[in-house]
Amino acid sequence: MVTFKPQRLPGPWAAGFALDLHTIKSSPYADECGNPQFETLRTEVGELLYRLKYCSDAAAIMPLVETAERFIRDWGIRFSAVVSVPATKRYRKIQPVARLAAEVARRFHVPVTRNAVRKVRETPELKTVTDRSERMRLLDGAFETNVDAVSGRSLLLIDDLYRSGATLRAVTQSLVDAGAKTVYAFAFTRTRTKS
Repeated sequence: MVTFKPQRLPGPWAAGFALDLHTIKSSPYADECGNPQFETLRTEVGELLYRLKYCSDAAAIMPLVETAERFIRDWGIRFSAVVSVPATKRYRKIQPVARLAAEVARRFHVPVTRNAVRKVRETPELKTVTDRSERMRLLDGAFETNVDAVSGRSLLLIDDLYRSGATLRAVTQSLVDAGAKTVYAFAFTRTRTKS
């Protein structure tokens, strides 16, 4: 059984949580050539997500989904569909957010609305953008929401990793503008930085 410590996610959604922090600590060191490197110790959830996202390790999906299901059931929210945040890197062998969202939806016997939100403009990976207002500027108008798929519905919006919440905020606003009744935000991990 995967251990976790839920982290509240502040934002414009009705309520939001991440299962745990992504890392416990990250220590810089220099490799044999003097190049900067990091030794990173991740939480159990963080390690599973890392293996799925960066190593295409599909074996990490079920433990992540089982843990998410346990938490979401205890959370006690009610939703009629699951929406995943659109992928930033579409070339990945396994799209982590889409796969995790589909499995969570299956366990709760609700549809995953794959056509609810789509990215209409490419954006750089936000983890490389440190200025909050710049992240929001980059995301402005980046998403389009299918009104028919979300209007009047209570939605569980899923992302893999929460850093500043800029992407979740932009997608939540797009869902609300399209008539979603309620949006709950859920991420598998949250970074230690709150920028």
